[in-house]
Amino acid sequence: MLSNKEIVCPDNLLNVAHKKKGVPAAIVNAGKPLPMLSVMDAVNENLINPILIGNKSEIESCANDLKFDISKYEIIHEPVENNTAKVAAKLASKKKVRIIVKGHIHTDILMKEVIKKEYNLLGKKRLSHIWHMTLDKNDKPL
Repeated sequence: MLSNKEIVCPDNLLNVAHKKKGVPAAIVNAGKPLPMLSVMDAVNENLINPILIGNKSEIESCANDLKFDISKYEIIHEPVENNTAKVAAKLASKKKVRIIVKGHIHTDILMKEVIKKEYNLLGKKRLSHIWHMTLDKNDKPL
């Protein structure tokens, strides 16, 4: 990160999200600190019910280092980075998750898999890839 400021989700977004139930989410390549911290925050806010995809020992070790109890969440062991995207796309295709969260994986690898016709994730609508930023003291997102 370019700044050492604490990263905080804006209250207006949390207020909208808290009105909804935690969403089943595939976390792609979850075994690194930044994705795991994001999962921790999202779980603590009751925003997601994660399925953690990646190298199981790395996922468990990372969660343990962060003192994050993941015992009640499903872990799908897939040690090959490119294959973690396939697992997530299949879960979404089978409606086992409603969102796919990019963990420690290159965006092009993830998106290349997600847009494959075999998963039927595009339908007749446009696929969204979301990146969100809100500046300090401003509730208006960029």
